[in-house]
Amino acid sequence: MDTASQKVRGSVLPYYGAAAVWVARALAFDLYTVSHFAFTAVLSLGVYLLLRALCGGGAAPAKASETPKAEPKKPEATGNPELDKMLDDGRKAISEMKRLDDAILTQLRDHGKRIRELEDHISTMAETCARERGQQAGSRATLVFIMTVISSLGGCIGAAVGRLF
Repeated sequence: MDTASQKVRGSVLPYYGAAAVWVARALAFDLYTVSHFAFTAVLSLGVYLLLRALCGGGAAPAKASETPKAEPKKPEATGNPELDKMLDDGRKAISEMKRLDDAILTQLRDHGKRIRELEDHISTMAETCARERGQQAGSRATLVFIMTVISSLGGCIGAAVGRLF
């Protein structure tokens, strides 16, 4: 990994110091009220700032002038014309493969968007169909209820008429 891509991190000692304040305060004294917590927070902030000042805030990031930029290499001639042609053909093939790879990725992204649009459309259609089926099922249920009531009434009427005669 080159130095330009590495992250520069500071010392962790200020964080450990602030945490140690909380541990020591909790073990040695009580933490029952808000004022105890506030005092401990102020104390840990003081320890953190003191240790950060003593340890330094971290290493300074590397300057751009310190890291040399890689210049694009020009292909070196081997002296053998057949080998030079073969190397040049290989470089062209690699650049063409990179171009095709980018084109394929672009098409895949486009197809992915289209698939998401189709999924949204299908889910909307499924919800619409479910609503219509629910309304139809509700209509059927109402019809079945009405028929049940009518047949029950018919049975009651038939029974009443049967008792009369």
